[in-house]
Amino acid sequence: MPLTITDHYIKSGHDKHGITNELIRKLMNKLNEIPTMKPKKKVGNRNIYVWERIPYNNKKYLIVFWFKDDREDHLWVRTCYPQKLKKKLRETK
Repeated sequence: MPLTITDHYIKSGHDKHGITNELIRKLMNKLNEIPTMKPKKKVGNRNIYVWERIPYNNKKYLIVFWFKDDREDHLWVRTCYPQKLKKKLRETK
């Protein structure tokens, strides 16, 4: 399945936490190992998925993604970051 990874994780500084396109691809490959997911929210006609606590190399990650242009054969990854970073980001708001 085609996968588009935006540069949002770089613009947000998450690349400083070891996030790379290669890591995102490895994490997204694990998507086949889980049962179906339900969208976290809907923006317009787009279902937004937030996949949390993805284990990889003794760390847990979070990925935000959706299906590109409402197609079921192309994923679009918005961002990715270490799971514990999410808590720190909330604390600074």
